[in-house]
Amino acid sequence: VFDGSNDYITFATKFNQMQQAGSFSIWIKPTNINNVGNDIIFDNSDVSSTNNGFSIRHSDPSGGKTLAMFGIWGSTDTTLTTDSEIITPDEWQHLVVTYDGTTGKIYRNGVLQKSGAMTANSSAGSYNARIGWGANGNDHKFEGGMYQALVYGDALTQSEVTTLYNSGTPVASPSTSGLVTKLNLS
Repeated sequence: VFDGSNDYITFATKFNQMQQAGSFSIWIKPTNINNVGNDIIFDNSDVSSTNNGFSIRHSDPSGGKTLAMFGIWGSTDTTLTTDSEIITPDEWQHLVVTYDGTTGKIYRNGVLQKSGAMTANSSAGSYNARIGWGANGNDHKFEGGMYQALVYGDALTQSEVTTLYNSGTPVASPSTSGLVTKLNLS
């Protein structure tokens, strides 16, 4: 459980594949989502167009608190944001973001919510990746629960996303094909 104040996880890597081709899967249960800034899920750029990297969060700059957003930052910034508010407060839900080098996709509970063109960035991320807080420690803290963070080095298919969703429970032994890291949070 992340308290929205000082709980986060920093990795010893940047997970640069997420801004070239990769996937991120996590179970989230956000709380207190009406507060501005409680939104970072996974990030290595500090959610900044002046830095290289990526970010995944459950809000967008225009103020939608329960939208999901995936951004790739660098010489060309591109973002993919759901058209409707899909994140439910105080409820466990499965979020997956995939990127194949040209198309980004956002899934919630195994269902595709948004797909669109994105531009890859081959420059290294500005910071080591973090879960729960902006990569350089600025604002945007996540408040709530997270479980089973998975990073893949390729874009998962709809079938693989459905398998990871597994009808509402985390998969005890997710596929290791393309799996870069698995972190069970509890």
